[in-house]
Amino acid sequence: KGIDSSIDGDTVLVAAGTYVENINYNGTSIVVQGEDRETTIIDGNQVESVVTFHNGEDSTAVISGFTLLNGNAVAVQYLPFPFPMRSYGGGININSSSPTISDIKIIGNTAYFGGGISINNYSNPKISDVIIIGNESDKSAGIAILDYSNAIVNNVLIANNSSQAMNGHGVIYCEFHSSLTVNNSTITENNIFGNAGNIVLADSSTANINN
Repeated sequence: KGIDSSIDGDTVLVAAGTYVENINYNGTSIVVQGEDRETTIIDGNQVESVVTFHNGEDSTAVISGFTLLNGNAVAVQYLPFPFPMRSYGGGININSSSPTISDIKIIGNTAYFGGGISINNYSNPKISDVIIIGNESDKSAGIAILDYSNAIVNNVLIANNSSQAMNGHGVIYCEFHSSLTVNNSTITENNIFGNAGNIVLADSSTANINN
């Protein structure tokens, strides 16, 4: 209700507690600020992605101070038939948007691409001070960066995530003319079936990885 009632420039302050819902910014440039990421929890209830940015949100659309858990992304048809339907972003699903994500824990979410976060279709988010733990996917358990997208990732821990497909596409998967910048981050103890590594770049994608 707070998001639906807001206009650009507003801040929605959320008290500590567990909220069983799935939120969508619906194109508004607002800040949604939890009291503390340890005590302010959004439970996706296995219905769909916990948080969705799909309407051109820019860097002034901010989510901070939450734990996002129990999301289960819904399959959609981004590519034309005969490509199969796929699900994207169990914790956070970003499409054609460039939000700011900070001080977040993303735990126990599921999707085909991006168990934790999916970044798709000319999206350019900034992700900082985020913990991505215990998420599952067929491909790219932690973060998927797809289709001309670019992600800046700072001070992130990605651990104990699992990809189950024969070629699990790594913990961070960057595909089709996309780019990744990772600074001061830890990627450890993930379970990737098959021969994929922690970071996989495909189809003319690039990465800049520091510390």
